[in-house]
Amino acid sequence: MENFTLIISRSLSKKRTPLFTFLLVFIFSSFTVYADFGPGVDTDGDGVFDHVDIDDDNDGIIDTVEGNGDFDKDGIPNSLDIDSDNDGILDNVEAQLSVGYIAPSGIDSDGNGLDDAYEETPGSCGGLTPIDTDGDTRKDYLDIDSDNDGILDNVEAQPTNEFTAPCGMDSAPKNGLDDHYEDYCGTGQGITPVDTDGDSLPDFRDIDSDDDGIIDNIEAQNTDDYIAPKGKDANCDGLDDAYQSCPGLGLTPVDTDGDKKPDFRDIDSDNDGIIDNIEAQGGNAIVHPCTFDTDGNGLDDAYETTPGSGEGIIPTNSDSDSNPDFRDIDADNDGIPDNVEGQTTDGYIAPSGNDSDMDGLDDAYEGSGDEGITPNNHDGEDTPDYIDLDSDNDSVPDNNEGNDFNFDGEPDQTFTGVDTDGDGLDDGYEGSDVNDGFDVNDEINDPANDLPDTDGTEDVNYRDLDDDGDGINTPDEDADGDGDPTNDDTDGDGTPDYLDPTDDRKDTDGDGVPDAVDLDDDNDGILDTVEDPNLDNDNDPLTDPLDTDGDGIPNHLDIDADNDGIPDNVEGQTTDGYIAPSGNDSDMDGLDDAYEGSGDEGITPNNHDGEDTPDYIDLDSDNDSVPDNNEGNDFNFDGEPDQTFTGVDTDGDGLDDGYEGSDVNDGFDVNDEINDPANDLPDTDGTEDVNYRDLDDDGDGINTPDEDADGDGDPTNDDTDGDGTPDYLDPTDDRKDTDGDGVPDAVDLDDDNDGILDTVEDPNLDNDNDPLTDPLDTDGDGIPNHLDIDADNDGIPDNVEGQTTDGYIAPSGNDSDMDGLDDAYEGSGDEGITPNNHDGEDTPDYIDLDSDNDSVPDNNEGNDFNFDGEPDQTFTGVDTDGDGLDDGYEGSDVNDGFDVNDEINDPANDLPDTDGTEDVNYRDLDDDGDGINTPDEDADGNGDPTNDDTDGDGTPDYLDPTDDRKDTDGDGVPDAVDLDDDNDGILDTVEDPNLDNDNDPLTDPLDTDGDGIPNHLDIDADNDGIPDNVEGQTTDGYIAPSGNDSDMDGLDDAYEGSGDEGITPNNHDGEDTPDYIDLDSDNDSVPDNNEGNDFNFDGEPDQTFTGVDTDGDGLDDGYEGSDVNDGFDVNDEINDPANDLPDTDGTEDVNYRDLDDDGDGINTPDEDADGDGDPTNDDTDGDGTPDYLDPTDNTPGTDTDGDGVPDTVDLDDDNDGILDTVEDENIDGDNDPLTNPADTDGDGIPNHLDIDADDDGIPDNVEAQTTAGYIAPNNDDAATYLANDGVNSAYLGGLTPNNHDGEDTPDYIDLDSDNDSVPDNNEGNDFDFDGVPDQQYTTIDTDGDGLDDGYEGSDVNDGFDVNDEINDPANDLPDTDGTEDVNYRDLDDDGDGINTPDEDADGDGDPTNDDTDGDGTPDYLDNMDDSTPDEDAVVVMQMVTPNSDGKNDFLWIDNVDLVPNNSLKIYNRWGIAIFEANGYNNINNVFDGKSKGRSTVRAGEVLPSGVYYYIFNYEQNGKDNTDSGYLYVSK
Repeated sequence: MENFTLIISRSLSKKRTPLFTFLLVFIFSSFTVYADFGPGVDTDGDGVFDHVDIDDDNDGIIDTVEGNGDFDKDGIPNSLDIDSDNDGILDNVEAQLSVGYIAPSGIDSDGNGLDDAYEETPGSCGGLTPIDTDGDTRKDYLDIDSDNDGILDNVEAQPTNEFTAPCGMDSAPKNGLDDHYEDYCGTGQGITPVDTDGDSLPDFRDIDSDDDGIIDNIEAQNTDDYIAPKGKDANCDGLDDAYQSCPGLGLTPVDTDGDKKPDFRDIDSDNDGIIDNIEAQGGNAIVHPCTFDTDGNGLDDAYETTPGSGEGIIPTNSDSDSNPDFRDIDADNDGIPDNVEGQTTDGYIAPSGNDSDMDGLDDAYEGSGDEGITPNNHDGEDTPDYIDLDSDNDSVPDNNEGNDFNFDGEPDQTFTGVDTDGDGLDDGYEGSDVNDGFDVNDEINDPANDLPDTDGTEDVNYRDLDDDGDGINTPDEDADGDGDPTNDDTDGDGTPDYLDPTDDRKDTDGDGVPDAVDLDDDNDGILDTVEDPNLDNDNDPLTDPLDTDGDGIPNHLDIDADNDGIPDNVEGQTTDGYIAPSGNDSDMDGLDDAYEGSGDEGITPNNHDGEDTPDYIDLDSDNDSVPDNNEGNDFNFDGEPDQTFTGVDTDGDGLDDGYEGSDVNDGFDVNDEINDPANDLPDTDGTEDVNYRDLDDDGDGINTPDEDADGDGDPTNDDTDGDGTPDYLDPTDDRKDTDGDGVPDAVDLDDDNDGILDTVEDPNLDNDNDPLTDPLDTDGDGIPNHLDIDADNDGIPDNVEGQTTDGYIAPSGNDSDMDGLDDAYEGSGDEGITPNNHDGEDTPDYIDLDSDNDSVPDNNEGNDFNFDGEPDQTFTGVDTDGDGLDDGYEGSDVNDGFDVNDEINDPANDLPDTDGTEDVNYRDLDDDGDGINTPDEDADGNGDPTNDDTDGDGTPDYLDPTDDRKDTDGDGVPDAVDLDDDNDGILDTVEDPNLDNDNDPLTDPLDTDGDGIPNHLDIDADNDGIPDNVEGQTTDGYIAPSGNDSDMDGLDDAYEGSGDEGITPNNHDGEDTPDYIDLDSDNDSVPDNNEGNDFNFDGEPDQTFTGVDTDGDGLDDGYEGSDVNDGFDVNDEINDPANDLPDTDGTEDVNYRDLDDDGDGINTPDEDADGDGDPTNDDTDGDGTPDYLDPTDNTPGTDTDGDGVPDTVDLDDDNDGILDTVEDENIDGDNDPLTNPADTDGDGIPNHLDIDADDDGIPDNVEAQTTAGYIAPNNDDAATYLANDGVNSAYLGGLTPNNHDGEDTPDYIDLDSDNDSVPDNNEGNDFDFDGVPDQQYTTIDTDGDGLDDGYEGSDVNDGFDVNDEINDPANDLPDTDGTEDVNYRDLDDDGDGINTPDEDADGDGDPTNDDTDGDGTPDYLDNMDDSTPDEDAVVVMQMVTPNSDGKNDFLWIDNVDLVPNNSLKIYNRWGIAIFEANGYNNINNVFDGKSKGRSTVRAGEVLPSGVYYYIFNYEQNGKDNTDSGYLYVSK
């Protein structure tokens, strides 16, 4: 029995105690406890004595975890203390996650003292694994600040308004829990932790208890005095040293608004109705909670950089005072409380002063649930009003407008810099009481009436863009333009203009509407906002306006903004749709009623030419090269304006005096007497429009710019007929007509009458859409294409070349609409000929020197009538009639003018056509119709087919269908048109890779074997002796040539497919190239020229290369059949490759396509015994047949495990069931265990050949499988092994090696498979359980199987006995406790509930040398290493199940018969006795779960299930004893 002195009075009663009192008690209290740790003690009263009870205090944490320390220094060891850190929260609660908490069941089936709720299965002895919320290595049940926020768990676990400080007492029966947290002493309820934000994470584990995004550590402290955590905990109590000013003190949480809800639990810390989450983030880019908390720390993921980083929101302090916004009732220091600015004026709701749900948010702002005020943003820009210094964006700050009650432009209440009550509202703005605390609306209960409002309309001044309601926005009343409207008082009456609706203002156009509010300051009908381009982006024409004509008068004040003498009012509208001003302005907005439209529309400025700018600021509105100030003022049509610019503007309206009417000082006469522009302005032709908007002023069909005869860009100085009227105003002047059709070129659509429009013949290089300027001259003869009837000088008129030969239409000679285009080519209307492009490349035929792209120019083919390759008509360089057609090509009359088809009325018959098919020669790719295109008849390859005459008959080949041509394969189809020149069935286009990109195998062809014969002419393109026709096809699918070619295209009918398909070359190995050009088609290291010619299977070809090819077919004479001069015999008598070519095994394929030529299951490359890369020289059994062709060679190579399957093909070389590919780490990346294999135990035997790869004496076959699921190998014969590739039939597919401890490596290469500090070679070989292995490593391995002789069974030379007689590991290997698993896989070898590493008494890391009771058996193998309990001990069993099953039907007390002088009392949770008895005897005086005392349950009825408290007094050996504790009644 030990006593501990109590310093403070025991008489402290259970009552609510202020927080500071709690802190003092918590810090300075010590306790008096009485502890008896003898062998008969049962602390938790569960019927299991402490010395065998693995959980003495029944908190679910096993004693070995809790240890014997006394963390809270209350005199009760942690293992007996149900509240080890004295925070009022039970260890059972703190040790578990809040979500998924498991309450104790009250049942202990296996009697080990651990509640079944905390064991996976009864007896597994797991217990709770205590959690560590803040990761400070101090488990929560030993951590007084589990979430590391500086606030003690005892504080966070309780409601603020019901906080109970600890009393410092723990009365008998002592359980380690402060009496203040128990209904009655010993009942052990503890605090039920509070979860403020309902996120399933109680506050003491939640770093953001109110879910506002601001972490508790910040909210719990004053802003100015904030102390950051140090990250150190010197006394290891779980509380950061920064908060250890007194041991265990912690933070005293701040309550800013004094609502008894500390800030860390208050979602509106300053009570202004705007929730902290919003205020802490500032006005913009609010990040709302995502509602996810991935790391479970209580802080919403939205406020962490990554889950677990725990930053939270860094609170905004908009006004930079001592209070961040969430603690500041005036966050922008403008004197208007946030509660007022946060709401609209009309919708304002004052705080109710109530907070029903005690979350810190006034009920008035709860909404549907914790909504709070959504901050109003009156101007819709920048930030919400409560942090916006100018809420209406009117240039007058809120601290002025919200405090200027006498409307003089100066605030009556100003900022002092003093805040007496610290609420964030400056004393200068406080009401009658500057120390009223958090009076969040500061007596402003009706903002609409309590705040300044000059005009009484719209809103109060700080939210009114037009404070005085005069229709002029406050920023526009800044007369001096300094950005401050408060200092502008136009009428000097002491009231600034923005607050004075009657101040005087400028009115430019004198319409009675001041410019500041006048939509049209110059009354021209065009809105000021249109006339000002808003260069300064302020949407105000009064600032930085545009002045187009640079006369010093901005456009919006100028009635002639471009100074052309035509008023903007006139130019702004169309001539026909012109509306004169009415002179009325009904709505007094400054815009004449005539232009109101549907409402303040104004004139939409006309842009006549659709380019650059509208007419009213366009100096040439019709883009005709004559400026508006000329055309609009030239009334006598002489090309000179009658009214000109003077530079004087008497009335300042922007219209120069030179253009004014009768009165130069008539003010803003916006149309200057032009009431009918159509008649009041010059109009030469009276059509289309007045001259300044008419592109053809004189109506002669020639646009004004085209009447600029001298081309100087000024049509006003051009008078062709010298009559004093410039051409553009004179419809009768003379003009040029090139083709003499009576239509001047200026308006002629087809100046040369060839049917091709001038706009087509001119590429418009100068972008003026005018063929008359900078035209194209393709043939360089000085005559532009649009005036040239033979634009490419080839002797064929453009009219002919422009059309197809068959569709040719001759000109009619008529032009009904006199537009210069012959009626024959009008189409649906002025269409003209669409030039033909016969070859579909480069340019149309009429400017293409070779229209059919056949290498013979048009000037030859179109003029060679005797078909000798020379033109009969040639170019002379003379053009008598100047029509562009050279005299050499003219017909009978060289001076016939524009005879556009030059007597070619029927091109199909009038022009040369050798074959009379397809088209005339200049458009025929095969002129002679022999099936060979003209370019392919260029025999000498010089690019000119005209000089090639193969048969010497005087007619070049391209015009001679009967010339001789090369036919390589002699099939009657010339190579030039033969699809398969060598008749091997593979198309020439396949055999030629088209390196020269001309798609012609005849030029620059491929020659794979370098024999001088290109592949497409070579029947054996790789010189391997196997014809391409055979190699190009699969062996099984081979089709011999038919010898027929029905369509005479050179491709044998057998290979036509659906049409000219040919053979698709086979690629047997799927690599590199197709077989017909692959020297080793099966990639087996033996070349095709060997395998395809080795008929006696000796590894040497019977037919070899000679270098001679008598018949020139590409197949060497050495490989030819009976006739070396048989020509293109494309399969060389191989009609059945499957039988005609060597095939050793007769399976799979013939040898040159068989990877395993002899069919012995070993691929040919693997039969290269000497490893020199050549299998042909390896003959293991010396029988003259190399191994790769010999399925019966006597020594098939090494067979390590002797199962009849050589290692080279054996998937499991050591027969242990683990595949070689698993046992080899493949360090060399070749996927071959035979090379560079792993050797874990370093015994020189690689793992895949070693049946004990870690040398621990337990065979890999055993370690690779679980003990319970072990399967022994089957007794397979050689045939079975061979069929299964060397894998025992018990393990088909291979074993997946077991990794028992789930760490490092699988058991078969793990020296300690259960990670219990005792190696496998000990635990697997210690049969007498003395901690020393009975079989030990000797370094000798007689049979070389990798299992050391020391571990072998009865026969050390038994070869590959892969389980070494261990057929049943569960029984054949040591297992001390017979539970869980055998010892080498059992973390608790002796089953005493203590893991082997924890039985290392001397702490040297080796449990084998620890024998506490000295009985010769180390503790980890001895479940009775401690002394046994006293046989006479009296023990109350603490469990009653009154269900008549014969088990625990009444309360059993061991040895009660030895202590007849006894008494038993049992109490319920309220301290009421429900059972009392003297002389309890386990016979007829027993507690059977029924009430026998005063109770809520009537006597004789079974009590409710639950925990009850007992006190058992008895006399034994002359001493009085008391046993007390809990018992559990369960129905």
